[in-house]
Amino acid sequence: ISWQGRQGEAARNAAGAMAAVVHRAQDTLVVVSLLNTEIVKSHQEELDRLLKQNPTLEEVIRLDAEGHVLVDAHRDRPVLAELITIPQSRWFLDARSGQPYLGPVQLSYYEQPYLLMAIPAPDGGVVAARVQISVLWEAVADIRFGEGGRAYVVTREGDIVAHTNPEVVLASTSISGRPELAALLTAPNAEWHGEYINFEGALVVGATAPVPDTDWVVITELSQAEAFAASRTALLMLGGGLLILIAMTMWVVTRFIEHLVVQPMTRLREGADRIGQGDLDHRIGLARRDEIGQLAKAFDEMAGRLGQREAQVAAQTAALQISESRYRAIVEDQTELICRYLPDGTLTFVNEAYCRYFGQTREVLIGHSFVPFILAEDIPLVEAHLTQLGPENPLAM
Repeated sequence: ISWQGRQGEAARNAAGAMAAVVHRAQDTLVVVSLLNTEIVKSHQEELDRLLKQNPTLEEVIRLDAEGHVLVDAHRDRPVLAELITIPQSRWFLDARSGQPYLGPVQLSYYEQPYLLMAIPAPDGGVVAARVQISVLWEAVADIRFGEGGRAYVVTREGDIVAHTNPEVVLASTSISGRPELAALLTAPNAEWHGEYINFEGALVVGATAPVPDTDWVVITELSQAEAFAASRTALLMLGGGLLILIAMTMWVVTRFIEHLVVQPMTRLREGADRIGQGDLDHRIGLARRDEIGQLAKAFDEMAGRLGQREAQVAAQTAALQISESRYRAIVEDQTELICRYLPDGTLTFVNEAYCRYFGQTREVLIGHSFVPFILAEDIPLVEAHLTQLGPENPLAM
């Protein structure tokens, strides 16, 4: 029957559109998971820029293995970063165990719907994000087949997470227990087609396709009246033309995405990983004007700034070591007794002449008071001498 092929193709295309939204969000989370958290803490603007360049996300947080927030960025107001139940949350536990998590539609306490996504980080921590549910709604609304055809997305538990009518999602509508859900769950790879009465009581024909890397399934529905109105020949011709056009479009789109997105993202990930591991001489070098190119440029500039700072610190450290060596050489060459002590008399430094005079090693002298080493009859003279010293009289003979 012609409607089966047409709707099956529409369902697979819709599943591809949903997967593209999910993968784009996951790619951003992967990039965040590869970043050095200490570097990001001192360059919060880089994480904010990354969030700004992905309008799919409302908030991104990086957590350690204990559930403590290391870094976060948010577009509106923080939600995930303020949760106090993170260590016990299913999404955190699943992601920490190595299993990516994509949850149902939730409402924040600001009454904004979102999906929660979490992935494991290489260091045992977790990266999580709030995904704009409106992006899925728009993707579903853009799917067209027939005059009255529509598509919606359900979880394998039957919860509707995207629909052409947002009120259906906000009302927590579920098709759990309905025959169409049972049929698609038992079908190979969740690809099914059939005739039924949908949850709104309409006679429809439907087809399903799984969304890759999620537990979602796309359902496309068309009224039975429209599906069977045209002649079989006309539908076959239309279906054949659409299949050819869709196949050609998908081939072109696939090649285009490979060149425009996949290859640059791979290069960006590898570059971010090398920079995050301390290779500050590495440059990603993507000469593009889109968000991927801007992000690559930001990484390159950050690596350059960090490299300059590292060189400055190394130069300062070398100069300090030279200065300290000169100071110690001068002090050790003196025949006079030289020491440094705290207000309570505890020695913190003595030169070699001091050690020889008292017949003690540095290990014995440092950390102890100098008073026990002074002859009893000389103590009053030493105390009188020391009382002369102060901020206004730093030198006494």
